[in-house]
Amino acid sequence: MKKTIASICVGFLLSSTAFAASTREDLQDRIDAAKVVLDQIMGAKDSSIPMNIMQQASCIAVVPE
Repeated sequence: MKKTIASICVGFLLSSTAFAASTREDLQDRIDAAKVVLDQIMGAKDSSIPMNIMQQASCIAVVPE
């Protein structure tokens, strides 16, 4: 019974990753949208991210609409 449930879970996991795959163009569009958002944030005089924090960051997460 445990093997059956484990097999079903693995099958579901593998099939769900196939549905989540994006094309190269989709990924590039998302990167471009994130760049636009980051440029807008950095361009704002009153609420931009300080450069010393940006220089020390190892990554930046942007979630565009």
